[in-house]
Amino acid sequence: MTTLEVSCPASEKSHVVYLCRFKATCLFKVRASFNVKKQEATCTILVPNHNCAGFLDVKRSLASHLSWLLEAVPRLLSVTKETSAAVIQDALLIHREVTVPIAQCRRVKAALLQESTDNARDDYSKLGNYIQRLQDANQDKGEPSELVTDLVTDLDSTFKRIFIGPQTSRQAFEFGVPFIALDGTYLRNCFRKTLLTAVGRTANNKTNLLAWAIVELENTSSWTWFLDLLKQTLPTLGEDLGSDPRVCVISDRDKGLKAALQSLEHTTIVNCCWHLQCNVIKKSKASNSNKGLIREAWWRFPYCKS
Repeated sequence: MTTLEVSCPASEKSHVVYLCRFKATCLFKVRASFNVKKQEATCTILVPNHNCAGFLDVKRSLASHLSWLLEAVPRLLSVTKETSAAVIQDALLIHREVTVPIAQCRRVKAALLQESTDNARDDYSKLGNYIQRLQDANQDKGEPSELVTDLVTDLDSTFKRIFIGPQTSRQAFEFGVPFIALDGTYLRNCFRKTLLTAVGRTANNKTNLLAWAIVELENTSSWTWFLDLLKQTLPTLGEDLGSDPRVCVISDRDKGLKAALQSLEHTTIVNCCWHLQCNVIKKSKASNSNKGLIREAWWRFPYCKS
């Protein structure tokens, strides 16, 4: 970015003079006088055009202020523990055309992570009120709500687990495809919790989130607790429906989930083909060129009729 700067070598009550920073070679000059009695300003000399090339300067004094950086950086990228100070520095240079010292970028990262931690801690403290408002919103004319929730805390009131099973899931499951996919994934925040989900399919074969929970770890204890509450959300899950087809429950063969699934009766437990494929590729230690061949051959098996 090319910048043209001017300086003010003369400034008095009666007149002011502005010159270019490169006054030795540049002709730019502005002189204005002020009549105190008439309260009038008059431009006596005006040479508006610069005949210099200016100077290249991508530094801004404002960019060194932490308050400005704390507003600018989150608009450019999401800062996590894995985000390096160099990435923040490059983003500011590319998108804001400012050069920020690497030490200042480290301070910005630390401040943003601390702010994120404080916000997350504050959000977890409001979960009790959140569940109460959900219960109040789902009550129908004073009748008890079919919404299933559970909030588990330690002895010192520290958050441990939360489960949400919307009351709409019961009807969606009864009239949808007899299918449930169970899976867990890590939440990439400062507390490193795990998100457990139960996903079904509607009659139109669309994805439908039936229930979800946040737990401390993906193990047998958390999955057993999740499935017990899921059966409360979906009363027909695990029941003998007679001539109706059994519910198909698919999982990624997680060790904790595999043990917890033994509590689901009258269901068909199957394994996710995509996870099986990933395990085969990982165990085979195939090269990048052979991974595509394995994937192509693998997906013929699930569709075999015999």
